[in-house]
Amino acid sequence: MRRTRAGREAETSMSANNTPTVLLTGSNSGIGRAAARRFAERGVHLILHARTEENARQVRDELARETGNERLETAAADLSSPDEIRRMAGALRDRHPHLDVLINNAGLPGGEPHTWTVNVVAPFLLAHELKPLLAAAPGQARLLNVASTAQAAIDLDLLPEEKGAEGPSSYSRSKLALVMLSFEMARRWRGEGILVNSLHPGTLLDTRMVRERYGAPRGKAEEGAEVLEHLALSEELDGVSGVYFDQKDRARAEEQAYDENARHRLWEITTRMAGLAA
Repeated sequence: MRRTRAGREAETSMSANNTPTVLLTGSNSGIGRAAARRFAERGVHLILHARTEENARQVRDELARETGNERLETAAADLSSPDEIRRMAGALRDRHPHLDVLINNAGLPGGEPHTWTVNVVAPFLLAHELKPLLAAAPGQARLLNVASTAQAAIDLDLLPEEKGAEGPSSYSRSKLALVMLSFEMARRWRGEGILVNSLHPGTLLDTRMVRERYGAPRGKAEEGAEVLEHLALSEELDGVSGVYFDQKDRARAEEQAYDENARHRLWEITTRMAGLAA
């Protein structure tokens, strides 16, 4: 199999005895598509998620031709639908004994009808649905939630009925919520063999969302893809959990992320929104 970046960084310890299995949501465009190629070039067992099976298969076929990786498969679900998330997760549990890396990369811009659901509830629900596979990984599994430096404080009193979930600033609130839930998940899942971190992949990188909402990008999607690859597979991150990264550097999130009471309330609210048992 062709490997075009063989020397760019050391292999992760999780692949010492087996090929790591990685699930990447939103793999068919932007940063996700660029990251999918990098993972495929490394020869990982890559599960490519897209909203439709057609889109996922297209990415799989393109990457198989481009990289020669035969360990590519698809997973499809509309992340605005909890039922579809559960269906997809159930199929993955049936097919796989474990999962080494879950990257919640898919997201929507602010002001869309399902921004909060896709950016917050979906990654939370998917992580819980796939927790048995992550916990069964031979080494410490990694869960990465793609957030942003664009973070705004959340009025938790409005969230139970989702009254404050949407609107123009829903993107920045949703990204802070994802960081908060990542911190809380890392704390609650400590000792279960799952490392949970969140990250900002880069500012105004070349994605469809950026081009449509903000005009000319400031950087290439490949920059964000390199960040995802590093945080998912680098040995430097062995044992690291409960951290927010600005690209590859540890960073400080918006202050509400460090409010334990706020994180606990958000966890309870999101649990209800996701239809999970308390």
